[in-house]
Amino acid sequence: MTDDIGQPVLHHATNLAGPWQYEERRGESAIDLTLIVLVKASGFSNVLRATQIIQSVPADGKPSRRTGMAFTCRIWVKDALVELHEKGEIFLPNDIEVIETEQ
Repeated sequence: MTDDIGQPVLHHATNLAGPWQYEERRGESAIDLTLIVLVKASGFSNVLRATQIIQSVPADGKPSRRTGMAFTCRIWVKDALVELHEKGEIFLPNDIEVIETEQ
């Protein structure tokens, strides 16, 4: 995602410094060699609201509230995308599980 002036912002879940937690990085630090997923989902109508929605998705290591699946950064990304879709910030053209398997 980019911020309101077009600079890169990385939103992710990490456990590199201890227990799972949400982390946001901006600018050059948003580029990470451990990045496993980069998603171009949609344009955001309101970057602040989208950021708040992303931050509201639990990144505490507990199973997904949406699916009950064990927590991973991949599951967190899918939960965040679904939450953004459900709140009207992005449009997912298909179910997130189908989107994940598309090539």
